[in-house]
Amino acid sequence: MARWFIDRTPRKAAPSVNARRLLAGARFARAEFSISACTTDAEAVVPGQVFFATSRGDDRNESESVISALRRGASKVVVERECPAAGPNQVVVDNVAAAHARTVHALAGDPADSMLVVGCTGSQGSGAVGIFLRSILAAAHRRHAIIGRRSWTDGSATRPLPAAHPRPESLATMLAAMKRQTVETAIVQFTPEDLASTSIASGFRLAGAVVSQVADDPDEPRDLTVERRRAAARLVRAVMPGGCVVLNADDPDCLILAGSNLEARVLTIGVDQPADLTAEVERLDPAGCRLRVRGLGDERAVDLHLLGVDRIRQALAAAAVAWDAGVEPEAIVEGLESVTHLPGRFEAIDEGQPFDVRIDQGCTSLEVAHALNVLRSLHPGGRILCVLGAEGHRPREERRTLAAAAELRCDQLVFTSDNPRGEDPNAILDDLLSGCRSPGQAIVEPDRRAAIETALALAGPGDAVLIAGKGREAFQILSDRVVPFDDRRIAARYLRERFAQLRRHSA
Repeated sequence: MARWFIDRTPRKAAPSVNARRLLAGARFARAEFSISACTTDAEAVVPGQVFFATSRGDDRNESESVISALRRGASKVVVERECPAAGPNQVVVDNVAAAHARTVHALAGDPADSMLVVGCTGSQGSGAVGIFLRSILAAAHRRHAIIGRRSWTDGSATRPLPAAHPRPESLATMLAAMKRQTVETAIVQFTPEDLASTSIASGFRLAGAVVSQVADDPDEPRDLTVERRRAAARLVRAVMPGGCVVLNADDPDCLILAGSNLEARVLTIGVDQPADLTAEVERLDPAGCRLRVRGLGDERAVDLHLLGVDRIRQALAAAAVAWDAGVEPEAIVEGLESVTHLPGRFEAIDEGQPFDVRIDQGCTSLEVAHALNVLRSLHPGGRILCVLGAEGHRPREERRTLAAAAELRCDQLVFTSDNPRGEDPNAILDDLLSGCRSPGQAIVEPDRRAAIETALALAGPGDAVLIAGKGREAFQILSDRVVPFDDRRIAARYLRERFAQLRRHSA
């Protein structure tokens, strides 16, 4: 079983699970047997393990992987189509990936059964929902833990995660670590891409789920929105009977998901549309906003320290989950008001410069649009500049939509490299330029450091600069290596040097 962290906890004897009871509906070539270890990698089979053939290829490739696993000592193989080469050592199931996920959670002792596990997803905002919910649970003195996109905590220590979301076996291992720490509530963030391409939400039942947003941008192709909605439906269907699904009533594509799980209860949140939990904005200024929240038993005043209507919806979503879990309204209000910033989101860099500089990890069209809209509302008379790149190995249309959303909301775009990974950085930049109505007006600087310094050099008094894509991510992933790179440090160093020189000249 793959591990995403070093676990030095003393290990007990390997557990085992009864395959016939675990894999309901499977067709067995032989009678009952037990599973004590499993893998999805045919080349890494250890004698006695059960091999799950999760990779879907043609019959020949699948047969070759099964034969390879058996030669290495696999006791059984689990497949979706009967494999003559496996003979009596095979189990046929409808969905191998889901069967594998169910097995690894069972081998871990089904840790999700001992706590409330809440899954969060959305085209944007699921991370903010998690942060608001953590703050509420802390105010209520409930032991909690979270698995995010870049790190996870078992309720005691925080550990980093790779760029990709963990596999089912790693998720089971992390939940087991939380169980050992007697965690009461676990928050797990899923990207739409993870839900669409893996069975990461299979194998255990969720006590609740939040879908913060489905539609990404009004101008995006409809098929992308539909694909994202199908991915979110997987999360909703993973909620146990009687569990709670929180949906954004301001997004019609989100509300459709209410029919994905008729055995779960649905709570809606909204700002523009009627919902179970709503908020009216009484005051809005650079320090935040004052809300009148209705639905927590009665009407409550909340001073939110974050800007933007999307942040209000995300705060309401966290409040809805907590309210359903029995958290007192006073703790909910205290938790929401305790969130003063979101790490990596709209963070200010202040080195005494006469213009606003913000670092934001937003990498989708909706996230970047949100940040630029907030900057425009704060600096209506100034120019808005944006440093923007795109991840490697992402859909071309997604990049075009991202560039179009940014161009519409800023006065000067500076396109640069983000994490190109194994893709040609120039090809990524071409995709971004193709999304612009006036590509000749954009500045293209592949070197990210130079791009940041260019935008800061162009900014004047009253202007604002958004450096998007990384937030607190302190590295850059190239084709052959990972290099240290921190947008915050690059920007702060340049501003210190530039304005120190100006102060010296003025003196």
